[in-house]
Amino acid sequence: TILTVQTSGSSGSPITIKWEAGAKLTSPVASASGHINASNRSYIIFDGNGTNPSITNTANGKGLTYHQSTGAIVATPCNNCEFKNLTITNMYVETSPADTTGTGSGINVHGSNWSVHDNYISDAFVCLDSPYQDGNHDIQIYNNTFNNMNWGLHIGNNAPTSLSNVYIHDNHLMNMDNWDSATDQYHHDGLFVVQNNTSAQITNVHFYNNLADGRMSTWCPANIGTTCATAWIFYNTGMNGIY
Repeated sequence: TILTVQTSGSSGSPITIKWEAGAKLTSPVASASGHINASNRSYIIFDGNGTNPSITNTANGKGLTYHQSTGAIVATPCNNCEFKNLTITNMYVETSPADTTGTGSGINVHGSNWSVHDNYISDAFVCLDSPYQDGNHDIQIYNNTFNNMNWGLHIGNNAPTSLSNVYIHDNHLMNMDNWDSATDQYHHDGLFVVQNNTSAQITNVHFYNNLADGRMSTWCPANIGTTCATAWIFYNTGMNGIY
């Protein structure tokens, strides 16, 4: 972990971590705690300022030196936080057919009143992961591009928990086929809101104006079927009010 956020901001006075022109965080491979760790903080703004890349690994993935769970930003939880204008690349690079150890996330966040917008995240098992906790609410995810991923967005926790007021809109979902594997190790999903618990309560979730294109699945053995992908949008148990 290169940077650990030491304290929280406050309402009306958030702390902003802003990339200067040309600045980037880079490592052969970051830990699962992230290049940046902002867990148990609140009122933090991450502004990548359009730097390209803002955060990257250089040697984690198939055919590379490392095969580790890794992340760019881990913020679990981070209430009233904002993630914007970031370019996050190569958390785990897969090629098709994929290996069976791939993992890694771009942004890993849960909590309430957070937003992720205007980011480009590519080459990760999941670009944006939110293992939400009971009572989390008011989430905005918009104007992002997710590319070369197994999951673009994953929201889920497999517990009898509640989540409400989630708005997922104007995102661009691109290629998932580099995560195809001989055993269908991964099931590809673009926007994935899931709760494998019938006592869960996920309410008022909105998907709109999202564009899904590119390659879903191009390499999958005949015994698996025609595709290693599930869907561009997938949701299941516990959904009560989805639009």
